[in-house]
Amino acid sequence: MEIIPPIDEPEKRDRLNTYQQASIEYSDNQYTASLPWKNDHEPLTSNVAKGRTGSTIQRLSRTPEMLQNYSELIA
Repeated sequence: MEIIPPIDEPEKRDRLNTYQQASIEYSDNQYTASLPWKNDHEPLTSNVAKGRTGSTIQRLSRTPEMLQNYSELIA
């Protein structure tokens, strides 16, 4: 199987450069970056996020220590 490099498309290159300049920061010896979203993607509904969060909490609550770690991590 041969790996073929992607075609150099100026529009994609420009989007990447814009993302790198606007969305990646270096502070306190660490990098942070916002999530890259597709421009033409419909926004997710709050029900999707609420459902996924609820199922994660339900799964983690089976192991209270894991739920506590999760809580400390995202709080």
